[in-house]
Amino acid sequence: MEENDNRDGYYLRIDEKRILSTEEYLHLYAEVSEKTEYDEQVKNQNLWKPDKVYLLTVTLKNESEDESTERGVNWSFFYLYEKNRVLDFEPELYRFANRSAEGSPALSLKPGTEKKFYLPYGVYEERMGKDIRDLEKLPFQLIVSLWPVRNLVKVPD
Repeated sequence: MEENDNRDGYYLRIDEKRILSTEEYLHLYAEVSEKTEYDEQVKNQNLWKPDKVYLLTVTLKNESEDESTERGVNWSFFYLYEKNRVLDFEPELYRFANRSAEGSPALSLKPGTEKKFYLPYGVYEERMGKDIRDLEKLPFQLIVSLWPVRNLVKVPD
């Protein structure tokens, strides 16, 4: 397990982790109208609202010289893993903190460029149980690929 990952010319580094309530996250990143719309979707049971948000700040850099847009990443396939737990990426929350992505978790960067992203993962008390209190201490890893080789990036303490 590494502190970063470099494959297909893309380098990924986890810069920071933060654990926020969903309300704190929305207050930081969503506009008032977006928060209202989000809350309405939750109320109408179109969305599950996490109890907490496990937020990773990552830097992604394209170190390739290949101009192809066929290479890139899709954050939807990146999971947080810890022993018997998996936290899922929250695309509805992602769009608030990553305005330039225009809501899409799939992207490619031009060669030689890098960009910071905020990746929100949903934490649900019903899945975590009492461990939700010790969330900060759990040794999560970011799964960046499962096949052909499983690659994990350690989330810093």
